[in-house]
Amino acid sequence: VGPDAQITIPLEYQKSVLSPNENVSCKLIKSTPDFIFFNKGHKVHSVAQSFFEKESAANWLLAVDEDLRDVSKPLESGLIHRLDFETSGIMVDALNKKSFKLLKNLFVNKSVQKEYLCIVTEPVNKGSYEAYIDLSNKTDVVVYDQERNGLKTIQTEVCDCQDLGDKRYCLKLRLITGARHQLRAHMAFLGSPIVGDNLYGGIPAKRLMLHSHQISFLKNKKRVTVSSPFSY
Repeated sequence: VGPDAQITIPLEYQKSVLSPNENVSCKLIKSTPDFIFFNKGHKVHSVAQSFFEKESAANWLLAVDEDLRDVSKPLESGLIHRLDFETSGIMVDALNKKSFKLLKNLFVNKSVQKEYLCIVTEPVNKGSYEAYIDLSNKTDVVVYDQERNGLKTIQTEVCDCQDLGDKRYCLKLRLITGARHQLRAHMAFLGSPIVGDNLYGGIPAKRLMLHSHQISFLKNKKRVTVSSPFSY
């Protein structure tokens, strides 16, 4: 290639704007002047992996309101928190920069209460459980019962254990701390892996039976609580 040569980059490789897509498996639950509460389907990424992504919750949010592309980073559409690709359930999105800053501070200060529902085959007693998690592996995590250098302390509260019959139990879990795959790995560590979790030893199922059930936080000294039902 000579010094005066010109290289043309095809338009598809120049893409720097995320596309709206109303057909992503997401459903609006509640909208306020500051927030959108919605249900993310399982096998849906929370934020886009690149500008070529079309099936993430961030794409769906832009179909709800295209102004969300200016609220936060371009691939987030105002989202602060994440749910695993395989996990379904409620998420909250900020509609403007002021509410984004508020939510960010709440999450940083661990002031957002998040409850989950999951299906397991072994019951777990109600109570708060503490362990230590190794996040160094990119695919899965390892939980230990004793502290080691470089490990993060995790805490999970089992709020309820409902016997569904046929050796199935529905656990209501509350995140006290937050870490990647915390609930999945912690339940497996307690001898009760989540149904459909092939990464952590759960019995086979049509999907990972883990659902983000409820989000709750304080705004202007008033409690905001929104939930999403789990169909199992």
